Amino acid sequence: MREKIGANEVLMVDNRREENRIPREFHSKIDALTLFEGTSGLLKITPETLRNKRLAIIRGGDGTTAYLLNMRYLAQKLYGDEETDISFLHEGGGSANTLLNGLMRQEKAEIPNSLKEVFPSNLYEARRYFPLQGEYSAKIAHFAYLVGLGHLTVEITKKKEDYAKKHGKIEDLSKVYIQGGIESLRSLKKRVEPLRVSFRDGSNVSHEQGLLAASEIITVPRLGTFNFKELIPDEKIRLLTVAAKSEAGLFYKFLVTLLVGGNFSDGADRLIRMGILKSRDVDTVTAIPDRRKKHVGEDNVCFDGELRRVESEMKLQRSSMAVTFIIPRQLVRDFKGGFS
Repeated sequence: MREKIGANEVLMVDNRREENRIPREFHSKIDALTLFEGTSGLLKITPETLRNKRLAIIRGGDGTTAYLLNMRYLAQKLYGDEETDISFLHEGGGSANTLLNGLMRQEKAEIPNSLKEVFPSNLYEARRYFPLQGEYSAKIAHFAYLVGLGHLTVEITKKKEDYAKKHGKIEDLSKVYIQGGIESLRSLKKRVEPLRVSFRDGSNVSHEQGLLAASEIITVPRLGTFNFKELIPDEKIRLLTVAAKSEAGLFYKFLVTLLVGGNFSDGADRLIRMGILKSRDVDTVTAIPDRRKKHVGEDNVCFDGELRRVESEMKLQRSSMAVTFIIPRQLVRDFKGGFS
């Protein structure tokens, strides 16, 4: 086993939205690294940048992580597995850290042999993760932990983006989510909703029926500030929907979602038990985002907190590309103590 990692094998992305939660004394067994600071630095990373790297250190949130996962996938296609066998050391620092918090609830994995001397098991843990892969527009692949196609996600993400632009650091994420939920209720008649959602589980193909105002596809058992009691198998994706047969029924379900979600830490599981939120673990989801004329030019899909416009059918499933995330044990202890 190697006792050090060479300077040309490590890069760090420092794109923090808030101060990191654990001490940042750099590990003595890493010689040096290439540093990419802020969003402008992140966007300089290309598939070539990741070639022959062994470790990427992430100080940032879900968007930063998603960008690196996508660059890793492109590097893998260009240069093969052997030259893109890169692990991620995730140190948090984002406004939500939903993927990181979700991963900490999954089963532990082995730290790669080439990194065990650098990251001893008494200080670090590992998780093996298969990202959500979305294909659309001539089989363009995009990797994320969450894809949201409904009105609730779009409005909450808009509120979060607006707040971050005005205030920078988000002090109370739950408050921002509640404000986004109130706005989604207010604008429900002009909602963004997927035109069709179909899902496959084994050989069975089903369709979600009725008016769809919320449709989320996730790969970790966490959504916003809510944890789900049931974990998600590596090969499955979780489809969450809020649907009704009438406008009045949809308004009622959105109102209940807002009230329960804003007042209970286990709000998501409560909504599932109440039948307001449907939850299914499936193999694939095929969906057509809202592309009606009244929404032309407007965002209709959310990837890991990033809004964009997608016009074509989307196919969503777990990727066969496994990624190893290394997490400081202190961060895991803090999470179990209740931070979000």
